[in-house]
Amino acid sequence: MAKFFESSYGSPRAVGRNGYLTVVSSSVLMVLGLGIGIFRSWQAGALLIAIGAAGVAVFLVGMNILRRRA
Repeated sequence: MAKFFESSYGSPRAVGRNGYLTVVSSSVLMVLGLGIGIFRSWQAGALLIAIGAAGVAVFLVGMNILRRRA
């Protein structure tokens, strides 16, 4: 699993842009899901929020693995 994160993000010092893009895109998905959940369908909104939260969680777990290996 650590190899996957190293190939995706690089070393902990080199994460920079890729990591921030992951967090920003996941946050946008969560906000979009909140809007859709309020104005349209709560099921679709909940799905987008879950996908966004999973993206942030994967990033945080990956950074933790990379920090331990560094």
